[in-house]
Amino acid sequence: MWPRLLLLVASTLAALFLGEGILRLAGFAPLYVGEDQRIFWRDDPELGWHHRPNQQGEFQTEFFRVHVSINSRGLRDTEVTQYKPHGVRRVLAIGDSYVWGFGVESDEIFTEDLERELPATEVINGGVSGYSTDQALLWLRRDGIRYAPDVVVYVLSGNDDVMNHMKRVYWIYDKPSFRLRDGGTLELEGVPVPQPSRVTRARHWLRARSALVHLAEVSTLFHTLLPWLTAAQDTLAHPLDTGDPHRLTVALVGAMRDAARGIGASLVVVSYSGYWYSPHGSYERLVGELRRAGHDVLDVEALSGWNYEAMVIQGDGHWNARGHAFVAEALLERRLVQ
Repeated sequence: MWPRLLLLVASTLAALFLGEGILRLAGFAPLYVGEDQRIFWRDDPELGWHHRPNQQGEFQTEFFRVHVSINSRGLRDTEVTQYKPHGVRRVLAIGDSYVWGFGVESDEIFTEDLERELPATEVINGGVSGYSTDQALLWLRRDGIRYAPDVVVYVLSGNDDVMNHMKRVYWIYDKPSFRLRDGGTLELEGVPVPQPSRVTRARHWLRARSALVHLAEVSTLFHTLLPWLTAAQDTLAHPLDTGDPHRLTVALVGAMRDAARGIGASLVVVSYSGYWYSPHGSYERLVGELRRAGHDVLDVEALSGWNYEAMVIQGDGHWNARGHAFVAEALLERRLVQ
């Protein structure tokens, strides 16, 4: 029996190595894990993750290499006090990687462009790569309002809408979410945010090192045969509403406006369809619903002069320095941050 068992194990391992090699030669790769996650994130029981204070490092992909510096308050910004100095206006930008400045140097982010153009104004970058609307709202309520901004700018990117319905993103990171109850009440779920289990960590470790395992992750067959290996079943916190698919996101943005108004600030929404994904609805419908709800929405791609080829990092899709400058100029021209 033992020789046969050893032969079986050896044959299985050989087949796995062969399959891995064939997939690599065919262009398949293991799961990509961003350097921004590995270097700059830390667990946060209320938000899922946030930045490590005072962290510095090089953030590099095949498309760019930039230096990132996080201040003592966990922001990709220069040092700033929560106390607002007398005679100074403040603009607070919140959102995901487009605010954080994915792929550009710190002085190229639109928040810095705004600060250079606005007299007696501090523009604070509260963006965190990977955040969806729910996390940005929670951070605004917990930390953002303490900076006493006069204007809050929320950048709504394309994947925010579907991620608002998810409790786990990027295969391993759990996050809080909201459920929209009857009457429009938002109910927070998933807090404190649980730490990944050993099984989840093991799955993630395998996916990040094996093209074969990563391919299995998106295979319907493996979802059925090896559910322990796949995480597709546990990503949705609750199903999307097929009848009114964007109502949760609209409600979350409405809660942002309420939080801003509570401290005498206004809310401006900058929308961009980058990384849009939704099995229901459309980006255009979401923008329309936000406007019908009374929000000031600056739809970047609908503006005259927008040039995708010239204003995004080619091969990546985030705004480059010219794209950030375009957004800042649009906000200034329309006097949305003055």
